[in-house]
Amino acid sequence: MTAIRSMANIKRAWFDERVIPDNDNQAGHVPPRGQCETNKSSSLSLASQVKCMTVREYPSWAVFLSVIGGALILLSGGIDLGFRRSILGDIYRILGTPLVSPNFVSATIEMVGLWGIACGICIIIMGYLLYSQPRSNSNSGIGILVLSMWSFLGSGGFIIGGILAIVGGIMAIIWRPKSPESMEKT
Repeated sequence: MTAIRSMANIKRAWFDERVIPDNDNQAGHVPPRGQCETNKSSSLSLASQVKCMTVREYPSWAVFLSVIGGALILLSGGIDLGFRRSILGDIYRILGTPLVSPNFVSATIEMVGLWGIACGICIIIMGYLLYSQPRSNSNSGIGILVLSMWSFLGSGGFIIGGILAIVGGIMAIIWRPKSPESMEKT
């Protein structure tokens, strides 16, 4: 029963930003930050080894905006490729002979689509790195910012995707953790 209660406290600690102790006589008591202690004895169970836990801090809004922006850029690049493959052939049949070579137009639209797909995938990866390694927030933020600006060479994620990724990159660059202890534990 104690192990089940301990695991429930650990689960609550991951979803709540408070420190939750793991002993029976202080269940529900939340100690102030900085009083977190760990017992590293290997003879105890996992739930007994953890005296209390803190939630890892990361720039959640920056991650969210960057991933959504990257997904929109990826989607617009895919639509550009689909446009080249399906609609462009119908336009050539309706207009007859175009003023510009069909191969040039087709290749240009294909490169715009591929550029959007590449930028979108890289922005999503940088957003994941920002989530998994919050200590490198400046590097990830600069990468997101540069890639989202480069995405405007393509379709820019219907413009809104590029703007969301730019805002997410700026938020990642200026983000600082609330407490210095939390960054040491991640």
